[in-house]
Amino acid sequence: MVACLIFIVMAVQVYQIPVPLMLTNLLNMLLGLGIIIGLSAALGWLLAYLRKRP
Repeated sequence: MVACLIFIVMAVQVYQIPVPLMLTNLLNMLLGLGIIIGLSAALGWLLAYLRKRP
């Protein structure tokens, strides 16, 4: 985690990447991850439901 923090600070200072851009990218990534996890959970529930039906 410390290495990640150092990398982010370096990216902001050395490459002059704006912090709002990095936050926007982080939120987009988390939103995409949430969608993938949600779809996976829904598919798992559906498969379990279909296997329990007589």
